[in-house]
Amino acid sequence: MGSSCSTLAGKTSNPGHGADHPHALIIGLDGVRPDCLLAAHTPNLDSLMAQGSYSLDAFAGGGSKASDLTTQATSSGPGWTSILTGVWRDKHGVHDNSFQGSNLDQYPHLFGRIRAAKPDAELVSFAHWAPINEHLLRPNPGMATLALDCKSDLEVAVLALDQLSTSDPDVLFLHFDDVDHAGHAFGYEAQVPEYLAAIALVDEKLGVVLQGLRVRERETGERWLVIATTDHGGLGTGHGGQSADERTIWLAARGPGIGQGAVSPGPGHTAVARTVLQHMLGEVPRAWGMADEQAFGLDSH
Repeated sequence: MGSSCSTLAGKTSNPGHGADHPHALIIGLDGVRPDCLLAAHTPNLDSLMAQGSYSLDAFAGGGSKASDLTTQATSSGPGWTSILTGVWRDKHGVHDNSFQGSNLDQYPHLFGRIRAAKPDAELVSFAHWAPINEHLLRPNPGMATLALDCKSDLEVAVLALDQLSTSDPDVLFLHFDDVDHAGHAFGYEAQVPEYLAAIALVDEKLGVVLQGLRVRERETGERWLVIATTDHGGLGTGHGGQSADERTIWLAARGPGIGQGAVSPGPGHTAVARTVLQHMLGEVPRAWGMADEQAFGLDSH
């Protein structure tokens, strides 16, 4: 990732909040099929899975039957909305990448839930795919402390490392998009070298961020929840349907209260929001209507 990132890694200067203050890093890797994740060179994601709980048979797309009200396209708009709100499209209302018909006032981005409970929380979002910030955060000014659209995965990683090194975020969301670009261009399959190379490259960038987090934890005594997932798989050079290749995804988490080992069958990626909110707030009210009744990796082993 170059010398600028190496320099940033040594800049931790903030005092941190200490071990008792919850923090979360949410990692979104767009369009990464779990079988291809296993096939690619990913030492950093492998390490994350080894440190905590993981599932290689979690799912996107909501219910698998067309008659199920939760069924949604395995597209990025509905996918990231479900990940960040903790509900499927029957509640959040996002059917496609236009975000038209959304019901985000009633089912907001998890930052909104945290902001209501913790008005002074530092909530930061860096997204390579701009619609995430544009549609889920910007309609509600003040929900995010900082929401930046990035031109590359490299920019996402550099900004993330700077946040961890020089600021004091409570929750940091990162969205990386280059793997999905490779899938659309060359194919979402383990036999496609360009796709596997893109997965390996984003893992390398992620490794620098995770190293920066380890430095921060060591120097401040903080213990962060780290949770990572993808929004969909892929079939050929596309996605959006309900095939197993498009629906099957992965989840990985480590941190306070997270067990170790494989979780199978895995939950929907809606579990990300439930896990982060439970970690940050300690309680998730039933009135929020979350799709998952328990956090990922807790009480699973």
